[in-house]
Amino acid sequence: MTISKKIASALLVTTALALTAGCSSSGTTAPITTTPTTPTTPVTPVTPVTPVTPVTPVTPTTPTAPLTFNTLTPGTTVLFTAHAGSELITFKDGFDLTGTTAPTASGSITATTTGYNITLPGAAGSTTYAVPKAATFSATSSNPTANLAGRFAASTLTYATYGTWATTSVSGTVQSIGVFAGGVPGGGGAGDRPSEGNASYSGKTTGFASTGAAGRYAVNGNVNLTANFSANTIAGSVTGVTAQKMANDGTLGGVALANDISLSAGKITGITFVGTARAVDSANAQFAMGGSTGTFGGSFYGVGAAEAAGSIAMTLPGMNVITSFGVAK
Repeated sequence: MTISKKIASALLVTTALALTAGCSSSGTTAPITTTPTTPTTPVTPVTPVTPVTPVTPVTPTTPTAPLTFNTLTPGTTVLFTAHAGSELITFKDGFDLTGTTAPTASGSITATTTGYNITLPGAAGSTTYAVPKAATFSATSSNPTANLAGRFAASTLTYATYGTWATTSVSGTVQSIGVFAGGVPGGGGAGDRPSEGNASYSGKTTGFASTGAAGRYAVNGNVNLTANFSANTIAGSVTGVTAQKMANDGTLGGVALANDISLSAGKITGITFVGTARAVDSANAQFAMGGSTGTFGGSFYGVGAAEAAGSIAMTLPGMNVITSFGVAK
């Protein structure tokens, strides 16, 4: 190395030292301040949802169809306590045409595959007739001297039925006339009625009036009843009562206005009832029954005593009146 190069190198070193010394004399460099990062709050893990066990659906129970009069099992007779008997159908014994026989006896009906076996009482013993399930019926009994003709009253009743009947001789002479009323109690036949409250019923009545051998009339009217199940009482009326003269062949004459009938003082026992019937005096009655007195009675039928059926029997010197009725809420 030459002398000039050594001198130049020494100058560079001297200059570097001088610069370093200058920096040291001006103070220390300020440290860089760093703001610490706030730590992140840890996320609480979500508790897993417990799966809900699905509810097993309940299979709906098919409701048992209520027993109705028109669906009685063949061979079945449903019993109940009624106005004058304890059979499915209460038949009021047909008073003879002189009006001397009280309408008090009872009969029965049993369902068959084609209709009903109707048993009627009589002086010589009961007689059974096989009749079809039809609005009107006729039958010849095993006793060839007595034939039966009758009619189920036209109605919209489900559990109850009512109507009229007559027996005739082989020659066609009417021997006796009567009515029937009955049905199927609710509660599977055991009886079903409210324990409290009131219920109003309306329907029809049909039957006969007899004023002797020459006077036989078809009687019809509108029935209204109010039952107080809390007090076990029942009362009502029969209005719009009419009478039509009947010929031996059943032909009806003109319509005559008759007396209304008051139904009062009725007492309910279980599903049966009985009370007082009286024809109301009226100057407008063309067929006078005023003064006739007697009884009305029957039973409640169907679910919750939905219907009722029964009979009305009244007497007056020289006259007998007997009708059956069916009513619904």
